[in-house]
Amino acid sequence: AMAWTPEAASLKYTVELLTSCADPVSPGHVAALQAMEAYRASHPDFAAYLAAVYAQDYPEPVSGALRTIAGLQLKNIMAQQSSLLGEGQRAYVQSKTASMLADADRQLRHTAAMVMNSLLMMHELSSWPGLLPTLRQGLESQDPNASEGCLFAVDLIAQDYPNKLAGADAGMLEPIMNQVLQRTGSSNVAQRCHSLSIITNLLPNIPACLRQHMAQLIGVLLTMCQDSSDRVRELVCDCLDTIVDMHPDYAKSNFETIINAMLHLTEHDPSVRVRRAAADFWGTLCMQTFIPLDLLEAKLPTLLTVLLNGMQYSQEEIDTIHADEGADSGINPASLNKKAEKLAQEADDEEEFDDEDDEEGDPEAEWTLRKASANGLDELANRFNEKIMGPLWPHVQDRMQSENWLVRESAILAIGAVCVGTQDFMMQHNLTQQLVRNITLYIS
Repeated sequence: AMAWTPEAASLKYTVELLTSCADPVSPGHVAALQAMEAYRASHPDFAAYLAAVYAQDYPEPVSGALRTIAGLQLKNIMAQQSSLLGEGQRAYVQSKTASMLADADRQLRHTAAMVMNSLLMMHELSSWPGLLPTLRQGLESQDPNASEGCLFAVDLIAQDYPNKLAGADAGMLEPIMNQVLQRTGSSNVAQRCHSLSIITNLLPNIPACLRQHMAQLIGVLLTMCQDSSDRVRELVCDCLDTIVDMHPDYAKSNFETIINAMLHLTEHDPSVRVRRAAADFWGTLCMQTFIPLDLLEAKLPTLLTVLLNGMQYSQEEIDTIHADEGADSGINPASLNKKAEKLAQEADDEEEFDDEDDEEGDPEAEWTLRKASANGLDELANRFNEKIMGPLWPHVQDRMQSENWLVRESAILAIGAVCVGTQDFMMQHNLTQQLVRNITLYIS
C-alpha cells in the first residue's frame, strides 16, 4: 500500500477544530464539539489527521495542550472505529504513535501508550508488526524518555491485554522481558513499580521467557520486601501472592523465607496498604493443596495475633462511619458486624453464612486490611480447624472483656470468621451458648 500523507487543507481544518474545542468556557465550545463530531462522522480518515497534529506533523508549532487533546481524541476514535481506516492510514497512525513514545513531554508519551492500547482493543499484536521492536528499542535505548515511555506502554498492555502480550512471538518478547526484569533493580521507583506490575499481570499466562527466570525473580522479590517505597512493597506482596496462587511449584524451595517475609510485612509494615496486601497472602496460601502445614502451624501463634490486630476498625473507617451515620448519631456497634449478629441468632444451627453479609455492615466497599485479615483467619480455620483454637481462643476471650468496644468488636468478627471451620470445637466445648450471651450483651 502507498504511504499515506495528510492533505494540507484538511490538516489545517483539524487544527482549527481542535483549537475551537480546547476552551471549555468559550461561547462556541458546544458548537465546536458538534462540528468536530460531524466532521469525524463524515471523514473516516479523521483519526490519521489527529495523529498528524498529535505528533506535530504540521508546518507550524502546535501547543502541547492541543497536541494532548488530539492524542486523547485519537485514543477514543481508535477504540471505536480503527477498522474504518485504510491500511496506509492505520500504518501512519501506528508510526506517529510509536514515535511519540520517546517525546520529551511525559503526558504526550503516556498518551501514545493509551493510543497504542486502544488499537490493541480491536486488533492482535500481529497487526502492528513494528510495535514490539519499537518497545524493545526504546527499553534498550540510553534515552530516558524513550525508556520510560516504552516501559509505561508495556505496563498498560500487560494490564489490559496480558494474554496478547504473553502470547507474542518469543523471540520478540524475550528481550523486552529481560529489560523489564532488569528494572526491578532500577534506582527509579516508578520503573520498579512498572516492572513488578508487568510481571504480576503476565504470571497467569506465563510466557517461557519469564518462566525460566522464576527462581531468580523470587530471590529478587524477597530482597524487595525491604524496599524504601510503600508502593513497591505492596506490588511485591501482590506478585508473591500470584506466584503462590498460580505457580506454587516455584515457591516450594523458598516457602519458609516467603512465609517469614510476608508475616513480617503483615505485622510490622508502616503502610496500611502494604499490610493489607500482605494479609491477603494467608488466604491464598491456605487454598494451596500442598502447603507445608507443619511450617505454617509453627507460625500460628504469631500469625493469628497479627490477623486479630488487623481486624480492628482503623480510624479512617470510624471517621467514614461517623460521616455516613451523621455527626450526632454516634456509632452503633450493632450495625457494624452483620455476621456476628447472625451468629448470635443462629448459634444452634450449623448453617454457613453468606459472605455478602459482611458487606452490608462495612463502612466502605473497598477491600481493607480488616477484611483481608478476616479472610485470612477464615481460611486458616478452614485449613487447620480446631488446631487454631488453642492459640486463638485466649486472645478472643481477652478481647471480649476489653473496655474498648473496637477491641470487643474485632473479637466478634474473629468468631464470625472461624465459626464454620471450627464448629466441631465450638459444639464440643459448649461454646455456642457462652458466645450468644457475650454477643447479646455486646450488641444490646
